[in-house]
Amino acid sequence: MSDILDAVKKDEIYEDAIGMMFGEAVEPYEYAIMRLETILGWRDADAKIEECYAKIREIKDRKAQEANEAKERANQEKEQQRTKAAKDAKQGRIIAAVIAVVVIAALVWGISALVKLFTQTIPNNKYESAMTLIAEGDYLQAYDILIGLKDFKDSKAQAESILLDCKKQTIREAEVGSYIKFGKYEQDNDTSNGGEDIEWLVLAREGHKVLVISRYGLEHLAYNQSNESCTWETCSLRQWLNGDFYSGAFSDWEKEFIPVTTVTAEDNASYNQEAGNDTQDHVFLLSIGENNTYFKNLSGSNRLKGTDYTNEKMHKTASNYLDWWLRSPGYNSVTAAFVNGSGGVKTAGYGVDDKFCAVRPAMWIEME
Repeated sequence: MSDILDAVKKDEIYEDAIGMMFGEAVEPYEYAIMRLETILGWRDADAKIEECYAKIREIKDRKAQEANEAKERANQEKEQQRTKAAKDAKQGRIIAAVIAVVVIAALVWGISALVKLFTQTIPNNKYESAMTLIAEGDYLQAYDILIGLKDFKDSKAQAESILLDCKKQTIREAEVGSYIKFGKYEQDNDTSNGGEDIEWLVLAREGHKVLVISRYGLEHLAYNQSNESCTWETCSLRQWLNGDFYSGAFSDWEKEFIPVTTVTAEDNASYNQEAGNDTQDHVFLLSIGENNTYFKNLSGSNRLKGTDYTNEKMHKTASNYLDWWLRSPGYNSVTAAFVNGSGGVKTAGYGVDDKFCAVRPAMWIEME
């Protein structure tokens, strides 16, 4: 009889502990551990304790990542403010010079001179300043001035003529951790506008080359269309990235700056799973090792959110973080590794034909 009562008591403790294993706070799991440790060896209490410890680590890691992500956003905003302040100061010097000319003109020539000043002299001075900036290679400042001049002389044509140089300058000056715009892809479900600018996170720089990865999940596709053995070399997702995506997302001039890259076949060391052969690609996915290397100093940036377009396809909301594919194999030849919504690399992977992951393209851009 005492054995039965003891079993009933242990079951009550077990059910009480299991009932606390939910939510995203640490305390319920710590309580569950405390309760389960009083019935070690009962049912799967030991396994549940390990599950609680794993969940506590996951919660703490996620909170740390969120704190780092907030810190990174604050740093980026601070850098943007610094850049804007420098730009405003430069434009302020131009405006101050213009105002000085206005004051002198008002004193010397009167109203008629002012009319001429505002319609001819000032625009002409700005136009000449823009031409000087172009000669000095500062296309971004020149473009802003020319756009502001609207229909003065050939300012519109001049602005259009340096638009490509503006984009090149933006990429050349981009620092690791910053974002650039390059190419277009459907992101807001409005197919009438030909897609929106793709934002890319700069992961690395080598001379005039930058390695970038999309800031958002751009698509929702399986690693391979069928559940069969495959590698990065043979999977359907590689074909799509270097076919439909590459052809549709980039203009002819943009394609000239996306080099063919040797993409290494990186085995899955955790499961001794071979990755196949190296490939030659314009666009690719990161490997397990590349993810760990490039995101090491960009804490939180490997957590991925989707566009409106992708979220709708994956039945997610704007606040959700998405799983996204890596090119490395999983634990066998019909799985592929991925990064989960918390930013953790899952080396065992999903089945290659599973549709749980977003697509996050990566590529090199070479501005020479």
